[in-house]
Amino acid sequence: MTEQHRLLNAVWVLKQQAERLQLQLSQIKREATCRICNQLNCQHNSWSLTISSSNRGIHVETSVKTLSDLEKFLKEGLASFDTQNTIRSCSDTGGRRMLSVTYPIMKIELLINDIFINIQQARTDLPLGLTFNATLDQQARLFKHLMLQNFFGCLGTLSPVLPIPVYYPKLSNDLDSLLTCALAGLIGYTTCNHVNLTGFSFTQRQLTEYCQSIAKKKLKEVLFEQEPTPEVCCALLFMSLSSILNLNGREAQTYSSLCWQIISRMKPIPPDNYDAVIQEQVRIRAFYLSRYYEFIFLKNSKITSDFTNAAIPIYHLPEPLACEMTDQTTYQSICCFRFIVRIFSSPSYINEKGGMIFGYFGGVVNHISSASIYALEQVLVQLLDTLPPELRIGNGPFEYTREEEVKCTIPFALRANAIYYVYWLNLQSKIMQSPQQNSGDAHVFRIGEDRALMIASVCLDTATKIYARLADVALCLVEAYWLAACLDIAKLISTTMNQPVQQRAKMDIAILSGLLKRKFGFGVGQQRRLLPKDDNDSMYSSHSQCSSVTSSHDSLCTEDTHHEIFSAPYFEQLKKIMGKYMVDNKIL
Repeated sequence: MTEQHRLLNAVWVLKQQAERLQLQLSQIKREATCRICNQLNCQHNSWSLTISSSNRGIHVETSVKTLSDLEKFLKEGLASFDTQNTIRSCSDTGGRRMLSVTYPIMKIELLINDIFINIQQARTDLPLGLTFNATLDQQARLFKHLMLQNFFGCLGTLSPVLPIPVYYPKLSNDLDSLLTCALAGLIGYTTCNHVNLTGFSFTQRQLTEYCQSIAKKKLKEVLFEQEPTPEVCCALLFMSLSSILNLNGREAQTYSSLCWQIISRMKPIPPDNYDAVIQEQVRIRAFYLSRYYEFIFLKNSKITSDFTNAAIPIYHLPEPLACEMTDQTTYQSICCFRFIVRIFSSPSYINEKGGMIFGYFGGVVNHISSASIYALEQVLVQLLDTLPPELRIGNGPFEYTREEEVKCTIPFALRANAIYYVYWLNLQSKIMQSPQQNSGDAHVFRIGEDRALMIASVCLDTATKIYARLADVALCLVEAYWLAACLDIAKLISTTMNQPVQQRAKMDIAILSGLLKRKFGFGVGQQRRLLPKDDNDSMYSSHSQCSSVTSSHDSLCTEDTHHEIFSAPYFEQLKKIMGKYMVDNKIL
């Protein structure tokens, strides 16, 4: 290891320690905050209650002065004794022991993983069936322009690897670039359908594959003629994802592995000028996306049991650029993306070595220490405070969330919060007890199977409510994979002997199965649901989702259109698997 790498590693360790300290301080602040007036220093913190017993009965003495304060005091006090909807946060004194991983991988994961395993053996030379002509090239240019609108107005806000204020105009003025072609070749395969694609003489699949073919040619030129850049890594990511959607597995893994090899070795870019600052942010954001997909490929490999490669750290978190801080929507999308990055990087905060936690989530670990679970829980609890309050949804992993509490209509905020609760769900469901066993005390301090089942129930229920809201706001952004995973866990939890938990799980099954039916169109033929318009949600209504990237006379990105929908081969395969799963489990 060179001296520079040693220094960078030392800096990274200090940053991790500072980040952990910041999270702990925010947790202390949250616990000190008054739950009545939402202030740190107030008279409510000095309220006291003394309960004594005598031969006349129980004697209660309090420092509360007014009846209105007494009402608030009793409400807050009694809430502490209400254990029906809450689970107490564990204490490290609950004991350190090795826990059995009872569910290393769920049934639906095995079925979906087969898609990845099978596509890794697929052909890499799928025929395009098109030859170049002027009409095709002209229509492809318009198609690329529309796909840019689709991306930067929708998916680009979920994973803003490309800063919208910079790259939307840049790529719109360079439709022949590698990055533009790679992006169009991906978005054409997604379920986003907010632009009008009528009037083309070529099909959506033909135009998408044409863009892919151009991107492949340009990639070869770029790799042989110049040093790889963060933009090239982004193009590799887009091409890998489009290959997955086209069930072209070997090609997908080649692009993904090449991207990871490049981005994980790429040195930080000195901030010599503003363009360098932009490229450094693209590098950081692309690193986290590439690491996630490296983990996905490792997880779905039959021979991999070592996740060390996917646990490689980086020295910085994504930060908003100056141009991204002037627009509220863009800035908030960066906040949510940073929150997601923190979630998936949470194992780094607990000093785990060898990618053990990644292996735990990858389904290759049979035992895990309660100390590791406790440490990761503490980090995740504290992480919730890093998300701005206006973007935060739910009551956390230990308390059920009511449906009326999920009011948010911001798509990327809904998705970020859903990921948080699904991450908790995955963490706990792997070590929860067999639901058929009687769960005696659901509110125990000690980390273990009983408590894991209850936390899984809470997080499943909250995630289900968030996904239901997201489906009403933007159905195209609801990830079918995670819906299926939640449904599978809900089906398992519904067999518990704990009646309240069982009933919640059954309600969640009804909601999740309904969302999957909407997502895949089960039982509705070609009928499609338009995104709702709500004048009260001016910034985040379906009509204004692309307001930050389109002009008033060029706003095609308003709502889903009525033309024939193209469904990528991956989604068709997933639809078959989920249809069979739901029939076999008597859900459909």
